[in-house]
Amino acid sequence: MARNGSGTYNRAVSPYTAGTTITAATVNSEMDDIATALTQSMARDGQAPAQANIPMGGFRLTGLGNAIANTDAAALGQVAALAGATMTGALGVTAGTAAAPGVFVSGDTNTGLFQPAADTLAVTVGGAEVARFGANGLQSAAPWVDLASATTIDLGAQTTDNLRITGTTTITGFGTVASGTVRQLRFADALTLTHNGTSLILPGGANITTAAGDTATASSLGSGNWVVTAFQRASALPFLNSMATARVLGRVTAGSGAIEEIPIGNAAAALSLGINRGTEQATTSGTAIDFTDIPAGVRRITINLNAVSTNGSNRMLLQIGAGSIANSGYSSNAGSIGNGGNTTNSSGNVTSGFVLHGYAAVAAQNSIGSIRLVNISGNTWICSAILADGTATVSVHISGGVISLGGVLDRVRLTNVGGADTFDAGAINIMWEF
Repeated sequence: MARNGSGTYNRAVSPYTAGTTITAATVNSEMDDIATALTQSMARDGQAPAQANIPMGGFRLTGLGNAIANTDAAALGQVAALAGATMTGALGVTAGTAAAPGVFVSGDTNTGLFQPAADTLAVTVGGAEVARFGANGLQSAAPWVDLASATTIDLGAQTTDNLRITGTTTITGFGTVASGTVRQLRFADALTLTHNGTSLILPGGANITTAAGDTATASSLGSGNWVVTAFQRASALPFLNSMATARVLGRVTAGSGAIEEIPIGNAAAALSLGINRGTEQATTSGTAIDFTDIPAGVRRITINLNAVSTNGSNRMLLQIGAGSIANSGYSSNAGSIGNGGNTTNSSGNVTSGFVLHGYAAVAAQNSIGSIRLVNISGNTWICSAILADGTATVSVHISGGVISLGGVLDRVRLTNVGGADTFDAGAINIMWEF
């Protein structure tokens, strides 16, 4: 046996003794054993490769040349992974995927860097892409993703910065994520964001009711606390949540003389503290003409009639409402003077609306003039009107009345007593003031 399991060479025969005859068999046996040992050895000129792994027993291979193929042993100068070593050449790695990145930290194989496409580098965390870099720098990690609204909606658990919030569930929190995390939000429906001075800080320090298309930017403060740093209405009107009240010079509180605060219920009202005019409507059809876009905080309303007439003889009637038109609860009366003052008429008390004519009208007889509504206190409104008939026989109608609504006025209707006659000519418009 040329070598034992430890690599030790042992002679095949005992040592030769002087004066002893050496047989051919003995010499041949030892020479054959030496030949076998040499055959199992590696030639220094590389005539044959190793036939098994070669353990170095703690010793080094010295004098190595630089590796030029993937199967070559690398010299120390080529390896940058060793502590304290400096790499002087390029290091190439596999492109990898989001689930298995080409560069990762040992023990965490789904977090690191990978190449999703040429000239692009991406960062993956937990197997999900969170950022991508291209020729123009940082790109969005993912497209907009829908996220259903919930009492606590977990923004931090999402792998994209861009979230479209669906549904109408009231939101009181955004979940827990590291401080500094930012999310871009877009709302698909109307819902309420509930202000909290610690956990959900909203602009203006008040709840926000969203509308479809509204957008917001939310930033985590850590420990489940968030601040909404920006909110934009889809309507393009500025966000005025903090403008809960506005002061108007010249209007004072009765008795004290202090400047009164006017409650502003919406952005449209906040932007229009002067005289505002609605869209003119033709009064050529239908039994009622409605204006339903009156904002909260209005204190005076003027309705202008331009040659308005109906096809019947019922007196014209003005009605107002909060959420719906009030058809009762009015106290109103109207008087008319006609034919050069020779004829007078009175409507008597009417409770279904503010009556505008003192006498029964004539079909196609038009009315021209203005009706004024004034908020005298709370939700109590008084009405006064002066109208003239635009006919050959001129009459003048003077009327007044009062009603207390159950809520904030938001609509006005022009109709007629009984609501049976149809408008057939003219136009109507409305103006309001805060």
